[in-house]
Amino acid sequence: MISRIPTCLTLFALTASCFAVNATLHAQDEADEQTVHSMCRLGLASSAVAYVNARRELASSDRDLAAKWTILLMECHAQAGLYGGSSEEGNGNRSTAERWAACRGVYDTFVDSDKDNPRLPWLQWQLARCELLRAQAEAAQYLAAPVNIQPREQSLQRIRQLLSDLEALEDDLANRQPLAARGRGQGEKQAPAEQLAALAVDVGLLRCEALLLRTRLYPRGSADRIASATEVDQQAAAILQRTEPDWPSRAQLLVAAATARLDLGQSAEAVRTLEQLANSANHRQARLRAALAVIEHIAYSRTGGNSPSTSADPAASISRGYVLLEHLQVTESGPEIDLAHIQLALAEVARTSGSERQAAMQALVAQAQQLGKRFGDYWRSRADALLVGSLEASSTDGGSSLTADLV
Repeated sequence: MISRIPTCLTLFALTASCFAVNATLHAQDEADEQTVHSMCRLGLASSAVAYVNARRELASSDRDLAAKWTILLMECHAQAGLYGGSSEEGNGNRSTAERWAACRGVYDTFVDSDKDNPRLPWLQWQLARCELLRAQAEAAQYLAAPVNIQPREQSLQRIRQLLSDLEALEDDLANRQPLAARGRGQGEKQAPAEQLAALAVDVGLLRCEALLLRTRLYPRGSADRIASATEVDQQAAAILQRTEPDWPSRAQLLVAAATARLDLGQSAEAVRTLEQLANSANHRQARLRAALAVIEHIAYSRTGGNSPSTSADPAASISRGYVLLEHLQVTESGPEIDLAHIQLALAEVARTSGSERQAAMQALVAQAQQLGKRFGDYWRSRADALLVGSLEASSTDGGSSLTADLV
């Protein structure tokens, strides 16, 4: 299963792209997943959907494989929703709204055709993930234009429903596990109990991701934000206590918990943890998210935020961010890296003034526009959110005239 954690910089997960794979999937499944993500990133969502549909047809006689390819098809539509607005080959491409609707449509069609499939809980997990990605897209729209609160309300409502759905899924898994343990050799009506248990843990991780996204929709320092971050930290601690050290998603959960602690007055400890994970986590997506979380924290602290964890010397602190970014660029590329460049550039702009600052901001506006052309409206919104947040944190002489260019 694919999983991601949102932060302000990446709006962690969920966007991602390039995600962690559930332990129940095999190496070939991960390769298939990466192929789909790469195609969507390149604006080839229609081709990705056609590819996955063809593989699903070939696997129609195998219930497990049919479920796997259905999950990937849902992921295709969700990724196309995130990358909507980027160029795609051919004509007749679906709108972004249609892509999001297609996620649930694919799920409903599968359930109608095989309502007793043992892999239905995994499809329900994927449906929840699609909803989380959609909530992330709505959050990006709001942060890019905070005067329009409708996307924020939509995102918060979607997260509330998602948390309720995940609770129901956990209850279902709790009921299935003893049946699976007793039912071996009796028609295999349930997936193996150990796989159901692993999925239950992944449901907990997805809940932490949803709570972390909700945290980002509240103002920094507000009671709601602190309460939401506290819930992430508590949920993560509970999951870590009941999982083994070799749990595949452990590093991702550690990133989520440390990111939440940045809002809980524990930033020094959190930054140290994130830097360690960025350098040594055993999963590339966890390393990426950890580094981006530190870069976000450094950039925010240099553009108007308080940061007891970073160096008192702004140049030295920003330098730490660039070191992490250079480390990332050895193995990573894509819109997340471009956003990190913009965020660190904004931190440097905060140390300038007058015409120099205005010229630098205009150059960053151009970068944001280019990012949108390359990767779609979602990523343009993400870049705009950084620029708008910078203007809010530090008023500039040219701020008023620039704001109109940002949204």
